[in-house]
Order: sequence, then structure tokens, then C-alpha cells
Amino acid sequence: MQHSKIILYQHFLNKIEKELGLKSTRIETKETGLLIEFDQIDKVLAFLFMISSEKMEASFIREGWLENAVDRINIWEDQWLQKPNIILSRLKAQIGTIDRVYARNTVIAQIDKKKFEVFVEENHLIGKARVKYKYGLFFEGKLIAVAGFSKGRNIGFDKNKIRSFEMVRFCNKSGTTVVGGLSKCLSHFIAEHQPEDIMTYVDKDWTEGNSFEQLGFLISDDTPPIEMWVKPDKFTGRTYRKRIENELNQSFSDETLYRNGYYKVYSAGNIKFNKTLVRSNN
Repeated sequence: MQHSKIILYQHFLNKIEKELGLKSTRIETKETGLLIEFDQIDKVLAFLFMISSEKMEASFIREGWLENAVDRINIWEDQWLQKPNIILSRLKAQIGTIDRVYARNTVIAQIDKKKFEVFVEENHLIGKARVKYKYGLFFEGKLIAVAGFSKGRNIGFDKNKIRSFEMVRFCNKSGTTVVGGLSKCLSHFIAEHQPEDIMTYVDKDWTEGNSFEQLGFLISDDTPPIEMWVKPDKFTGRTYRKRIENELNQSFSDETLYRNGYYKVYSAGNIKFNKTLVRSNN
């Protein structure tokens, strides 16, 4: 294992031990990542090197990292370097040591674009996104969770068309979880906008979406692993090849992107959930 990788994963393990009080019970080393087991976490943690393992895509795929992701929590090198506190917070939630606030003790209100984007950048692994409707949960006057929804669009055909909205973002303040917060935000949005359908995506690197299933959502699609690109010297977050090409108005091969300082990374894909609130006319 390269020296830089050893330093990085030792830093990760030290932070896990110091911040969460966890000690690994087993570590399996592969060419492009580590499998780490802890007694207190049901799933295996996978710490994945896609930057210090430059151009290791073939090995990465051969080792099967993008298969059976539901058995693991995938922690990607670029996200750990950029947003370690968010990852630690989500792991605290996994082991039940995170601070809890009950949604019934919060106040929900619309918030402006700036407040929403700042909060999401600080507390969501992917960061900000374009949304139409923005809400915040406040506890003792402090913003502790946000939800963002898209504008509505028609789905279906002819008499079976319904108005659907996407829940694009939901996140808690790092170090805190709002028990019942997701339900409160959804209920408030439904009461205000009377959507006929709500859809959302959950990240298979972390979850199977149990929280949404408990709220009456059904799985409607399961997307394959998603290729993305990141530039470590800037760490402005993950982006799609198409977005880079659109910004620069030209197409790029993998090799050209590598030469320009980009690294290929992945997500394990998403699970799409829908909750239909009206029946079709059939």
C-alpha cells in the first residue's frame, strides 16, 4: 500500500476511535480500499481510495466495490477529505450516539435560498442543489434541519397525468438528528402544495431508504453505479462529465480529464422512491 494511503486510512481510523469510541475488529486490505468491521455497526465500512489510487478503475471494478453495496457503508476518499465531520455525524447516527431533538419541539418555516444553500453545503455530503421550495426546522431559534423540494411537473399520459414533486434534499445539522423531522417536513409540504406524487432518491452508499418506506414510499427504480469526477486541488465537490463538458463547450476523454487534474470517482447508485397521493383515473 502506498505511503499516502497508509497515512490516510490511519487518520480515518484514529478519528473513528477518538470521535466515536470505536475500535476495529477486523481490517481487510485490498488494492483500492479497506473493509473495516466494528462490533457497534451492523454494516461493514468500506474506505475507498480513488484519488491516491490514481487510474485504478480496472482494479476497483475487479474487486467488486460497486456490487452488493447494501451490505456496506461506502466512505469515499474525496468525501472524507472534504467533509469528515458529516461522515462522523452519520456514523454517530448509525451507532445511536448522536444528539436527538424531537420534531414536535421544532418550528417549521420557509427559509431563503442563501440560508438553505449554506446549511446544505455544511451538512450534506453532496452539497447544494437547485430547489424551488425550501423549509427549515428550528429548535430554540436555531436551524437544525432543512428540506428542499423541486417545482412540480406532470408525469403520466392523458387522463392519468399527475403532478409530481421531488424531495431533492433533506439533512440534519451535523452532530444532531431530528427524530420525526423527515415526516414533519413532508407533511408540511403536502399540506401547503397538495402534490399528487412525491419522489426522492436515496444514496446506496449509506442506506436502503428504510425511513421513506416507513412513511409510505415505494421503490420505483434502482439505478446503477454513477460515474463522477472530482478535482482534489479545488475540492468544489463531485461533478458529472457532462457538466464539465458543457461549461467548457467541448468533449473530453478520460485521459484528458486525468491530465487536467480530475479523478474519476463513483457512487454506488440510488434507489428511487415514490409516494402517490392520488389514484389514477383508470
